Amino acid sequence: MAAFRFILNFRGMCTLVPRSDGRRAWILLQNVREFRRPGVEVEAHRALMKIDTENIRSRDGIPRNTSLVWPLGSSDVNIQPGGRPPATDSLIIAGFPPTGQPDLTDPTAVPANSFLWLAPLEAASRSAGNPPGGGHVLPELVIDDLSRDNASRLGARVHLRAGNLQTTQRASFSNKYIVWRFRPFKGCFFHKGHRQIVASQVTMSLDVVDDFVRMEVSNLIVPDKPYIDLYPNRGLVKVDIINEESDQVLESGKRLLIEKGRPRDQDVIFESYYDLSYISSLRRRPIPVALGFVGTVGDDGGAHNAPPCSPSRMEAAS
Repeated sequence: MAAFRFILNFRGMCTLVPRSDGRRAWILLQNVREFRRPGVEVEAHRALMKIDTENIRSRDGIPRNTSLVWPLGSSDVNIQPGGRPPATDSLIIAGFPPTGQPDLTDPTAVPANSFLWLAPLEAASRSAGNPPGGGHVLPELVIDDLSRDNASRLGARVHLRAGNLQTTQRASFSNKYIVWRFRPFKGCFFHKGHRQIVASQVTMSLDVVDDFVRMEVSNLIVPDKPYIDLYPNRGLVKVDIINEESDQVLESGKRLLIEKGRPRDQDVIFESYYDLSYISSLRRRPIPVALGFVGTVGDDGGAHNAPPCSPSRMEAAS
């Protein structure tokens, strides 16, 4: 029986929802393939899973040293070491539960791997003058049996029950971390707005004492449970789950300028996160707009174009 490291990276439009004890969590990728806002052109985003073909034992017709792309749509993703679900909930989230109120405009305020760097939708919403709850997830999105309507809101839902979850990249530009101010996309805004550096990638790692890890990808609307078994290559299995624009998925996108105080048209897609809230109608939907650049980027320097394509975090509704 082999032992290996399983790495699962999340990038793009996805939100972390930890259970109250932090021992289990869900990553929700919202369905933004048809996102529309009047007068603004926003490129469609795609949810998908990228798998290194070196981790696939049967590669008939599949080239070596490349990636297999598995499109996701209303998908329920379960991670099963050795083909079995974890016996207990034992997830560890770096920095959870949070303590105090650190100044997250300072890149050294908390460890670089803390989950606190994920864009906090509740703090952002409340800082825009909304009532409490704008960053609390709709409870029906994290139950076992979703309605067809709720399933259609999601590109995917990933269950995390074991391993270690941490921030592995923070958004940067020109070798500096970006401090973001959360404010509405358009119009006057007289609130201070929540401000912080944000994550651009979050990663779950798991030491697997077995021969393989199974990725079960059920459909939340149609009852089927396809899966793929992944075997280690040089002691590692790595999977990327992404919800981004097509050119970013293909890693062919142009480097876009980040300008202080000026959101780009596609940044408005961040508003779609609030569609997952249990408050159905928020008066303001703040998005991150660059406020300034600080520090010197370390090993955790991340995507130059995030946000809007950056992970966020929501709270479980009480």
